[in-house]
Amino acid sequence: MSRRDPILRRLVGDLRSALARVAVPSAARVAVAWSGGADSGAVLGAARLLARARGGPPLALHVDHGLRPESAAEADALVQFGARRGLPVLVERLDLATGPNLAARARAARYEALSRMARRGGAAVVLLGHTATDRAESFLIGALRSGGVAGLGAMAPVFEVDGVPFVRPLLGWTRSETAEAAALFARDHGLPIVEDPTNEDRRHLRVALRADVLPVLRRFRPPADRALARAAEAAADAAEAVAVWARRELAARRTGAGGGLSLAGWGELPRAVRAEVLLGFLGARSRAPGAFDPTPAPRRHGAVGPVIRAIDRAALRGRAGARFSVFGRRTVYVVRAGGGLRLELAAGEDPGAQGNH
Repeated sequence: MSRRDPILRRLVGDLRSALARVAVPSAARVAVAWSGGADSGAVLGAARLLARARGGPPLALHVDHGLRPESAAEADALVQFGARRGLPVLVERLDLATGPNLAARARAARYEALSRMARRGGAAVVLLGHTATDRAESFLIGALRSGGVAGLGAMAPVFEVDGVPFVRPLLGWTRSETAEAAALFARDHGLPIVEDPTNEDRRHLRVALRADVLPVLRRFRPPADRALARAAEAAADAAEAVAVWARRELAARRTGAGGGLSLAGWGELPRAVRAEVLLGFLGARSRAPGAFDPTPAPRRHGAVGPVIRAIDRAALRGRAGARFSVFGRRTVYVVRAGGGLRLELAAGEDPGAQGNH
């Protein structure tokens, strides 16, 4: 294998740029989340090419979700490859209970496990193998779930989990390109490529989009993956702008020791900013920018969206005395005070309140 290969030269260059983006020192240890698939295999192969310049091999992190009978044997095969090639591999097996929201719970547990292993292995950053194709799929999923710009712009290039930075260096690559790079690493270095059969199960929305929808879009517009990924990036930029504006409004509108919210000039704000302010007021925006949130943005919006819209309508119409229950745990009141309106938030459910239960 030679770094003179154009695709490998580009891959190594993108990894180097990604590490520079988060200011990882040249001697710091780099970890790669290695599922065994082609995308993460491409990242791992490139990280190994960078090993000499960085003073040591990358640390491979594998999470065994324990959801398939063969997953333990696949994890063992990755460890054995690492032992033969001088590549340190850490594995953590999850114990996930079956039941609702399994995919979301597995996702959250996976990132937490990767963060733990990175800290244990002394890694300064974790590299992920998500591609422009993944981001295109997430964009379409966000649109179908009516998640707003936050949902459309999911899959941030950089985020943190428990203080550990995670970076996605392949968001400019399509899945077919990463498969080509991984095939070179498999041919020249015996890199194992493990395919999860659930990635072929069309009962899952993401798989159906990947197998049935994206191929049709590519027929009409060949660079569909990148076009959708760029749209996702633009949506993420818009979501960030709305969030920054909303945080400033929230801070400026806080009233009194009880933490009420002034509604002065409420109708002058754009609807997206009003919604984000209300989400912050209700505590649905508690995470810091760049921090990991295990709940996809479309689901957060979908769960609390109806009551946000109802509160917003009441605020715009000046309906003093309106009250809204938020999941039966808190009540929002529209009150008139000092010649103006404000929102107040109280613990517990008011039996006469409107809202979601």
